[in-house]
Amino acid sequence: MQKGSAYPYLDSLYQVYNELPSSQPRYYKERITLLNAISDYEIHENPLNALPLIDTLAHLYQLIGDDAMYYRERYRRKGFLYATAHHRLKALESYQKYVKYCKKESTDDAYFLLDIGNIYYEFTLYNMAKIYYQEAEAIFERHQFYRGLGTIYSNYSLIAQKQNQIDSALFYIEKTLQVQESDTEDRDLLQVAHTYQVLGRIYSEKLKNYPLAIQYYQKSLTIFRDRSLHKNPNRYNQIISYWPSTTMHLGKAYYANNQFDSATYCIENALQIVNDLEKDHIYTFIAVNIAEMYLQQKKLEAAQVLLLNVEDIAIKIGDNTSLEHCYKLFKQLHEEKEEYKKVIHYAHLYETLRDSIQKEQDAFFMTTDGLLKHEKNERIAQQEQIIRSEKTVRQGLYVILFLTGVILMISLFLGAELHRKNKDIERYANDLKANNKIKEIILSVIGHDLRSPFGVITNISGLLQKNLKEKNYKALNKLTDLLYDSSKKAYSMVDELMQWTTLQKSTPVVKRETVDVRTVIQETIHQLGALLEQGNIAIKVNVEAIHCWTDPALMQIILRNILTNAIKYTPYGGAIIIQTKWEEGAYVLQIEDGGAGIDAALLKRIFSAKNSLEVVKDASGLGLVIVLDLCKKIDWDIQVFNKKGSGAVFELSNLILSEEPILNKPTVEQQEASVHVLTLSNANKLILAPYLQALLTCEVYEATKVRKIIRQIEVENEEIANWLKRLEMIINQHDIQNYQSFLKGST
Repeated sequence: MQKGSAYPYLDSLYQVYNELPSSQPRYYKERITLLNAISDYEIHENPLNALPLIDTLAHLYQLIGDDAMYYRERYRRKGFLYATAHHRLKALESYQKYVKYCKKESTDDAYFLLDIGNIYYEFTLYNMAKIYYQEAEAIFERHQFYRGLGTIYSNYSLIAQKQNQIDSALFYIEKTLQVQESDTEDRDLLQVAHTYQVLGRIYSEKLKNYPLAIQYYQKSLTIFRDRSLHKNPNRYNQIISYWPSTTMHLGKAYYANNQFDSATYCIENALQIVNDLEKDHIYTFIAVNIAEMYLQQKKLEAAQVLLLNVEDIAIKIGDNTSLEHCYKLFKQLHEEKEEYKKVIHYAHLYETLRDSIQKEQDAFFMTTDGLLKHEKNERIAQQEQIIRSEKTVRQGLYVILFLTGVILMISLFLGAELHRKNKDIERYANDLKANNKIKEIILSVIGHDLRSPFGVITNISGLLQKNLKEKNYKALNKLTDLLYDSSKKAYSMVDELMQWTTLQKSTPVVKRETVDVRTVIQETIHQLGALLEQGNIAIKVNVEAIHCWTDPALMQIILRNILTNAIKYTPYGGAIIIQTKWEEGAYVLQIEDGGAGIDAALLKRIFSAKNSLEVVKDASGLGLVIVLDLCKKIDWDIQVFNKKGSGAVFELSNLILSEEPILNKPTVEQQEASVHVLTLSNANKLILAPYLQALLTCEVYEATKVRKIIRQIEVENEEIANWLKRLEMIINQHDIQNYQSFLKGST
């Protein structure tokens, strides 16, 4: 094997390796040890020279039967070698071949996943990179391996910087420092130095806080200059990757902070370090960034010298990233010199190279897609194999489960049948109790509601006998008419009440329609005319012309029960008042009798009961129970209280107004006239302007909300007072069109 480096130590390793017999198995392990040491040096000196060494190592591991190390060398280490040489596509291909041999258990496996994520990061596929970083993070956390976690958090910070998520970048880099400081036993000083460098770049490039950036760069360089770290070859190779770049970034920070002498010193120092190292890939990165800084300082000749060197070296080592940057700066350089022919030349080279890089990226994406599909197919195949093995085991259990299931089903069937029988018996018993109670209620309802009309019929029958004997035929005609009306009303009441009691035994179907409230009230009063005439009772009706969306039959039963009770307890010659009130944006229907009021204990018992069956132990309060149940069915609210100095007051609220037109609604011509007849002065328009904007966002049916706004308006003059009256009238009419027209006409 030929030597690949001029280092004396490396030469001695090659010499010892070449002196070992190549065909004797007992020397295989010694050869493996030597090759590992040689390849560690060569990978950092010239990665491509290490390719045959890696292949030889893989072959030796295969000869000694160590398959795990064979696959590791053949795929994983070769992928690392390609990544070091900037052949990212080949690196990813090798890494993906090793994925199926990676158990994803040890911290070494976590570092492998980290390496794959780094390849995706370099191709700016940050979401793909995160997937592998997260897998590695989970393994590191499981092993409490803080050094690995620090690397993961640092990479998260770099991704956040690329995506301009500066807060996230600072969060992760500070988390990195916390992890590194907590790992006192195995602290990696080079990782700490790298973290300081990342912090310096965030404060310098993103936050423009150059003094703080300079502090972090200086902390990083203090660690890099520690000679005790240079003794380890692997550590030294990492140091020389970051030392010159950190020095260069420090110079840029000094320059941005107007410390030009310090900036010049750092830039020259970075160039000196990179020249002494003789590392071409590090030199191209440092030199092209320094050339960019020279261009900013208008040091055109110094920049041109660096760029020419970078161009030669980048072409030689295939560093397309630095070469692309170089061509871009050449274009800027010749623009400054006004050498437009060269500007065109380098612009062409820049675009050509960008196309080449784009093609490489496209090929990378296609390869990545193919590898992901292959990995997915392999996972599916593994899952199918697991399913087949599990299926074999399950088939063995099916017979046992079947027999157990049969026994269980028989037991469950018998238990369920017994439970069902018990439930049926319990349900029948409950139904019987409920039916008995309902029967009692039906009888009580019939007795309660029919006592008054049948009493009238009895009285009229007596009068008929008397007048027949006296042959008073004129009075007979009147009495027969009253007898007919009372009988008809009694029949109607029985029919409606029986319908209601039927609903108690099943889910009621409420048949809603548009109902004229005043019409229903008048019909109910008419039905109770005989009772009113007997007691010489007057009914005063002061009800707005409103329509409700409700069940007219149930509504009439409610009113009839309330009025029957009112007539019953109102003294001879008294009066009952039926009126509507406007309260909190809604109508309330109020019925007030002239009696002594309802017993407080009875009211408490009725309103606290859960259902009718708990209340009806006797006939007392049955009418009110009926009213309560029916109000619930049509979604009305009811309140009953005794008014001081008067009788009982029933208030029915939550009346759902119908959208159909109400009675006595003005014609279109009257509405238009009412809207346009009022004109506001400019001063009053200014006063009302903020309220008009709020009112226009409301609908006319949102009466509570509209009136809340109106109450805020201060009535400063008669014109505003008239305007408010007109608006109140439109609101009461629920007129959508005129509401909007009136408000817009007032702006």
